[in-house]
Amino acid sequence: DYDMISGDDFLGCVAVPLVQLTGRVERRGWFELLDRDYERPHKLPRGDVEIAMIWRHEPTYVVDLDPLFSLPEKDKKRPANCLKCVALRAINLTKHSTGGDPFLELDIKGDKAQTQSVASRRPRWMEPLDVIAEDCGGGYVDVNVYDKGPVNRLVGSIRVELDPLQDRKSNRQWYTLEPHIPEEVDEEASVAEETPGGTKMSKANVRKAKAAAIKKKMAAQRAKDARAKAAKERSKREPTKPVMRVELALRLVHDPDKVLRIPKEFNLDTPGAPDLPRNELRVVVVRARNLPPTDPLAQMKDLQNETDPVHGAMATASALTSAVEGIGQVLGPSADPFVDIEVEGIERKTTIKRRSLHPQWMELLQFPIDELDHAFTLHVRDHNELGASTSIGRIKFPKLSKRLKVFDDEAWRVWHVLDCTPEEGPPPTPPYPKPRAFDLPKIELAVRFVHNPDLVLHLPEGWDECANELKPPNELKIVVARARNLPIMDRHALLHRTGGSTDPFVKLHFDGDEAETNVLKKDLDPVWNEVVAMPVELLLEGETLEVQCLDHETLGGGEHVGSVHLELKPLIEQRTTTRKWYPFCKKDVEGQILPPQVPPRLGKLELATRWVHNPKLVIPCPKALLKDKHKDKPGNELRTCVIRCRNLRIPGKKTGRKGVDPYVEMVLCGDIFTTKTRERNANPKFLDVRTYDVNEVELEDAPWQLTVWDARGDKAPLSRQPSRKNSPRAPAPAPAPAPSGSLLEDRVPSRNLIGDADAPLGELEERELCRKWLPLCNETGQRTGKIEIALRWLHNPKKHVEMPEQFHPTQRGLDALKEPNQLFVFILRGSRLPLRPDGSCRDPYVQCRLESHTHSPPTHSHPSHHHTHTHTSVHKTKVKENSHAPKWLHPMYFRLRQRQLDEDPDALLEVGVYDWDEQNLPGDLMGRFTLKLSEVAPDAKKIWYEGQDEERDPVHSRFWTKLKNGPPGVAGSVEIALHWAHNVELAMVMREEKLLAREAAEVAEARVVADMAQAIEAETPASLAAHVAMKARNLKGRAPNTLEVCVARARDLSAGHRKEEVPRPFAVLTPVPDAYAVASLWTLPLQLQLQADEGTLGQHEARLRRKEFMRAEPTCVLPNRDEVTPEPTPREDEDESSVMSDESDQDDLHKTDRVPTWLSRSTFRLPRHGRAVDASTLSVEVCDNAADDPELPIGRVLIPLSEVQEQASTDEGLRGWHAGRGARGRSRKYISERGARERAESCCGRCARTSAPGAAAATFSYCEKEER
Repeated sequence: DYDMISGDDFLGCVAVPLVQLTGRVERRGWFELLDRDYERPHKLPRGDVEIAMIWRHEPTYVVDLDPLFSLPEKDKKRPANCLKCVALRAINLTKHSTGGDPFLELDIKGDKAQTQSVASRRPRWMEPLDVIAEDCGGGYVDVNVYDKGPVNRLVGSIRVELDPLQDRKSNRQWYTLEPHIPEEVDEEASVAEETPGGTKMSKANVRKAKAAAIKKKMAAQRAKDARAKAAKERSKREPTKPVMRVELALRLVHDPDKVLRIPKEFNLDTPGAPDLPRNELRVVVVRARNLPPTDPLAQMKDLQNETDPVHGAMATASALTSAVEGIGQVLGPSADPFVDIEVEGIERKTTIKRRSLHPQWMELLQFPIDELDHAFTLHVRDHNELGASTSIGRIKFPKLSKRLKVFDDEAWRVWHVLDCTPEEGPPPTPPYPKPRAFDLPKIELAVRFVHNPDLVLHLPEGWDECANELKPPNELKIVVARARNLPIMDRHALLHRTGGSTDPFVKLHFDGDEAETNVLKKDLDPVWNEVVAMPVELLLEGETLEVQCLDHETLGGGEHVGSVHLELKPLIEQRTTTRKWYPFCKKDVEGQILPPQVPPRLGKLELATRWVHNPKLVIPCPKALLKDKHKDKPGNELRTCVIRCRNLRIPGKKTGRKGVDPYVEMVLCGDIFTTKTRERNANPKFLDVRTYDVNEVELEDAPWQLTVWDARGDKAPLSRQPSRKNSPRAPAPAPAPAPSGSLLEDRVPSRNLIGDADAPLGELEERELCRKWLPLCNETGQRTGKIEIALRWLHNPKKHVEMPEQFHPTQRGLDALKEPNQLFVFILRGSRLPLRPDGSCRDPYVQCRLESHTHSPPTHSHPSHHHTHTHTSVHKTKVKENSHAPKWLHPMYFRLRQRQLDEDPDALLEVGVYDWDEQNLPGDLMGRFTLKLSEVAPDAKKIWYEGQDEERDPVHSRFWTKLKNGPPGVAGSVEIALHWAHNVELAMVMREEKLLAREAAEVAEARVVADMAQAIEAETPASLAAHVAMKARNLKGRAPNTLEVCVARARDLSAGHRKEEVPRPFAVLTPVPDAYAVASLWTLPLQLQLQADEGTLGQHEARLRRKEFMRAEPTCVLPNRDEVTPEPTPREDEDESSVMSDESDQDDLHKTDRVPTWLSRSTFRLPRHGRAVDASTLSVEVCDNAADDPELPIGRVLIPLSEVQEQASTDEGLRGWHAGRGARGRSRKYISERGARERAESCCGRCARTSAPGAAAATFSYCEKEER
C-alpha cells in the first residue's frame, strides 16, 4: 500500500516457481497473496492477484563476449601461468548496496585484479582481468564483490575451482555469490595462559584448556554443518529468495608477459664451463605464498621476557609504539617476511617485504661451495624491529646432491612446502579440517650449480714439481690457499653483535716440525696462497698434520680460531695433488679437538698437498751397502747402517731443539754395537756401518733392535763392540724385550731413554737395499722422533763353508736314472747355539735318527698275519769343544727307498744337538728339529740334479733350520744338506745282503728239513724183507758176512769248482752242488787204505769193493707246489736290488737242493775172517756232478767197522749223521750187516770250515757273516 508520508505498507506477496515456465508458454492466472514468510494468512485473507507470465529471449539483455577471448593460444605446450577472466555482470545484489558502487575482485593467493565500480544493483562491468596462476593444480580463485566506500565492504564471494579449466578452453558461466556474514568471535574457544586474576596457569592446566577449546570448536563446526543441512531441506519446500549471481568467462592460458623472469646473473655461464669443476651454488628466491600471519601482540610478550638490561629497557620504552602498530595490523593479518639461507656455514639473506603473506623477491643468492654433500637450510622469518625475528617456516635438506636436481646445465625451478611447526617444544595439534595442498605455505626456488671463474684461485706455478717420480717421497708440500667465513674474533665495544674482524694466520705442526704463514689484517675470507715444505719421510697409520688458524695478537702469540687435523696416509699414498676444503674444529678446555660443527660455524680452510721426492734431503748411503756381487748365492751376512735421526725429544723434559746428546745402541741376536755420541744435536747424522752373520732362519725371526739414548751429563762410550774371538758371546736376548730394555742399561745407569724401534728383517729376502725410516717410541708409547736406517742381506764368499769335494754327487757313484735308495745327510755347521747358564760355550755334537715302519706280507706258514718292522738308524757327529758356532762337516748315510715312504708317510728324520757329557750321556739337549721325509726327500732328489752335469752344484740343497725344544728364551740354527739318490755300491751291497739273507733262510730251512725224521724202511721194502727172511736162517753166534748200507741224505755240502755259473731257480752267493754219493768198502786196515788212496799200495792189495749211487733228488719243502718258478731278470730301467726286494716278498722255493736225499741201499760181502772184518773200512764219498771235475769228491766219510760192529750187528742197525773229512758236509748212512744183523750208527757235529776248490771267494763273505 503506497503511502507518501509513512511509507509503504505490506499487503501480501506471491511466489511462483519458475520451473512452470520452462515450456516457454504464457502462464496466466489468479494467485493468492501470502504472508511475509510465504505462509497462508491465519486470520483474514489478503486477497488475490492475476498475473500473466512468459519466458522468452530478449535481445536487449544479451551480453556479447569478445571473440578474441576464445581464440586458440600460441603457447599451448607451455604450462599455464595466467587466469584470464572477463567480468560480465552481476544481478540481485543485496539491498544495502544500492547506494554504493559494486566492483569485482579476483584473488589467487595474493595476486589480485579488480574491475571498476558501477553504481547499480545489476552492474555490467565487461572488463578483462588477468591473474597469475602458476602451480594451480587443485587450486582455486576467490571471486569477491565489494561495495566501494570509505571502507570497502564485502557483499558476497564465491570460490571457483581451477581443475575444470585445465583443458585450456573458455568457460562462461553464472556463479552464485554467498553473502558475507561477519564472523563472531568465539570467546569460549580462546584460551589464555593467564587467569583473569593475573596468575599464571600451570602447563597441565594450559594443556587441558587447549584440549577443551578444540572440543568446543569441533562441536561448533558440527552445529554449523547441521544448520546448513536444515536450511537446504527447508529451501526445497519453500519458495527461494532471490540470490546474488555473477557471470564470468574464465580461461587458463600461458602468457609470456606473466612469466617471472629470473635475473640474468643466474644463467650467466663461462665458455667451457661444463667441463670445468663447479664451484658456486646459485639460488634465486622467487616468491612465497600462503605464509601464516604473525601476531604483533605476541612479539610484545616476547620482548617483556628479555633478560638483557639494555635491551629490556629498550623493549619497555617501545612497547606503546608496538601496540600502536599492532592496531593497524589487526585490520588485516600480515607479516614482514624475508628469507635466510645457510649452506656449509655460509649465510645469505634477502630483503624484507612489508605487510605481505604472498611476497615476491626475485633475488639471487650466491654460495661458493665445491661439492653438494652439504646441508641446505632455508628459513622464512618475520622481521621485528625491536627484537629477534620470528620463524615462519623452513626447509632442510641433509644433502643437496640427494634432494636437488642441480647437475644439469639448466636451472631447477620448483615450489617447496614450508615446515611451519615449531622447532622446539611439543608438536602442535594438527588443524581441523585438514588444509588443502593449495593452501599450504610454499616458496619457489631456482637452484643451479655452476662454475664461476671469479672464485677460482690459481696455485703458485711449479709448487708440486717432483724431481723423480720413481724414488720414494721424502717431502710434503702444502699450499695454504685460503679460508672462508671465519668468525669475528675482535669485536667493537659498541657494536658488539655486528662489528669487528679477524687478523688470521695459519700455523702447521707435524712430528716436531713447524711452519706458519703471513698475517692478513682484518679479513674474514683471507687468501694466503703460500707454499710450505715439510720433510716427511715416514707416515704411520692415523698420523695427522695439525693446521691451526690463529688470530694475531699484538701482545701475545694469537687466539685460537679453529684447527684442522689432516690425515696424510690416504691423501699421500696416491702421490698426486690433492686439493680440498676442510672445516675448522674447536678445542675443549683440556686441549682436545672437538668434532666439526654441522654446519661449520668456524669457517673452512682450503689446502693443496702433494708428497714428492726432494733429492736435496737424501744422504748418500755408504758404498758397503750398494753392491751385491753374488746374488745367485744364498745370503749369509747382514750389513746395517744407522744413517741419521730427526726431531729427537724427551717428553716432559725441556731440552730445546738441540738439548740432547744422542747415541744409538744396536742389538741383533746377542751382538751389541753402539755409535758415537753426537753432542747437542736433535737431528744427528751417524752413518755407522755394522755387519752381522745372519742366515735365512735368523733373518725371519730376529729383529734388529735400535735404542736411542741421551748421554747428557755422562760420558757415553764413543764406540763399543764386544769381542767375538777372545771372549764368549753374550747371552741372546729374549725374543720380545721391553721397549726400554737394553743390554747395556746396567753399565750406563744415568742415561735417559729417548726411544727405541725394531726393524724386522723378513723383507730383506729379496736381497735388495732396504732404506727406510722407523718411529721412535718411549716406555709409554709416545712418539719421540724417528731414525733412518739402511739394511742389506748379501752373500760373503769368505764366510761361506764349502762342502768337501769327496762328498760331491759325482764322486759318490750315483745313478740319476734309477730309483733312490740312499739319503745323504751332511751336517755342516751351527750358528748361535745356546750357552750355558754361566755364559760359557758348550761342547755340541749332532745326532741324527731316522725311523720308519714297514709292513711285510703274509707267508705260507702264517697266511693271515701281517708283520710290522721298525727300521731305526742313528748317526752321530764328532764333538766340537767350547764352541757356539761349530763346524762339523760330517756326512751321514741312511738307507731310504720309495717303498718305505709309501708304507710310512709319517717317517721322520730327527736332528738333535746335544751338549757332550761323559758322565751323563747323551747330554743336555740344546735343541732339535724334525723333517718329514715324505716332504723333504722328493725335494732333495730334485735339487741336486738341476741343470747340466757339469753345472751340478750341491750348494743348492743346503738350508738352515731353527732348533726347537731347547733352553727357554734362546734358539740356534743348524745348516744341513740333503740328497736322496741311487747309490750303485749300496745297491750291490743290498743285493749281496739279500742273497745272503736268502741263503741263510735256505740253510736254516734245510737244517729244519734235515732234523726231521726220514722213513727209511718205507723207502726200502726189499731190504727189510730180506732181513726178515734171513732172520730164520741165520744161526746165532755165527760171524756176519754181509754189510748192508743205505745212504739216506746229506746236508751242509759245498759245491765243487765251477768255471761257469750253473742255472738255479734262485740265485745265491754260495753255489749249491748237484750231489751224488759213492760208497766203498775197504777190506784193508785203515793205514793201508790211506796208502791205497795215496797210490802207494798196489791194486791187488787194495781189494776195494765200491758201490756208486745216483744223483740225489732235492728234498720237498712245499708239497703243494709242483713247478719251479724261474729266477726273475731285472729290466733295463730297474736295478737288481729292486728285483731282490720283490723276491724276498715271495716264497717260491718249493724244494730245497741243500739236503739231497738218495734213500739207496748197497750190499757188501764181508771178509771171512773176523780180523779182516775188523780191519775193513766203509768209505762214503760225495761228488758234485756240476763241477769241472765231477769225480772229484767234495766230501768223504770213513767209518772203521771195528768201531760200529757191535751196534750194527743188532736188529735195529746203526743210523745217524756222520761228519765228513776234508769236505764241508755230512752224510747220513744206514748200515746193516746181514747174518748177525749188526748195524753201526755214529753221530757227530759240524765239520771244519773247508771250502771246495774254486769256491773260496764265494764263501768267504758268507763265512764271515755267519761267524759274526
